[in-house]
This record gives sequence, structure tokens and C-alpha cells, in this order.
Amino acid sequence: MYQIASGEELAWFAAQVNAGSRTLDAVLIADIELGDADTVRDFTPIGKSAAESYLGSFSGNGHTIQGLHVAGTERLGLFGVIGETGCVERLLLTQVSVEGKSNVGAVAGENNGTIRACAVLDGAVTQNVYADSGIGGIAGKSSGTIANTVVSVVMMMALSLLCPAVCMASSRGMPSLRNS
Repeated sequence: MYQIASGEELAWFAAQVNAGSRTLDAVLIADIELGDADTVRDFTPIGKSAAESYLGSFSGNGHTIQGLHVAGTERLGLFGVIGETGCVERLLLTQVSVEGKSNVGAVAGENNGTIRACAVLDGAVTQNVYADSGIGGIAGKSSGTIANTVVSVVMMMALSLLCPAVCMASSRGMPSLRNS
């Protein structure tokens, strides 16, 4: 299990998963600041495509990732795609900025696995409207499980439609929701 304590280590982990080591497990051992209003660093999602989905276990261990900024076209979030055996849990994201065209969420662009005990507070998830697309505070699209999550971000669709985010994922491909 990889122990992650910095933004550089998180970026290294993403590169390893995206290069084919899709089943790596990781745990955060410290809060991580990826950037602030003056220092924006683009982050490449972990498991950036369906063919390279994340299949391991990632525990935030109750820690915070602050200042996540992801911009691109599709499957955007801290995780691009969480595969069927993938699990992300016990993570807090703050001051997020995720912007794209299709399947845009703070934790994951697309979830086919499990997201549990995660919270997203403060920030924005923006979708430039695109056919067959999804947007959500936790996941843009989900056929997996999302449980015990909290969302308080602004979601924007197109250029002018603004709504507070209290949903878990888009209405397309709704996840199974439960409290346990």
C-alpha cells in the first residue's frame, strides 16, 4: 500500500495508475494542498479513461485534499474512472475546480465501483453541455455505489445555468444510494 503525503506523491500515483498499474492501493497520511487562488496546478485524473480505470483501494484516511483543479474534455475529477473493483473512501475535498464537457464530478467523472464516506466542500463543478453527458458533486456518472457522502459545491451547466449541488450524481446512470 502506497502512503501519500504530498501533491507530488499524489501526481506520481496517478501517473503509475495511468501507465497501467491499475490495482495499486494507496492511503493518504497527511492533508495535501494542491494549490490556492494564486497557484493553480492542473491535476491529471487517476484512471483517466474507461480502458485505464482505477481498480484499487484508495483511502483518504480522514485527510483533506485542498485546491484540486482539473480541466479537460471527459471523465474528470480526482479519479477519471473508478472501475468495478475500485473503491475510494474517507476523503474530504475542499476548494475544488473541475471543468469539462462530459462526466464531470469532484471525486470521479465516472464511478463503476464504490465511493463511500467522502465529502466535497467549497468549489465548483462545471460542465460545458455535451450530448450524453453527466455532472455531479461526487460523480458525473455512476453505475456503482455511492454511500455516506456530503456535497456542498456549486454546479454549473453551460454558461448560464447555475444550481446548488445537493445531488450525488447525474440522473443518467443513478447509483445505488444507502446509509450504512
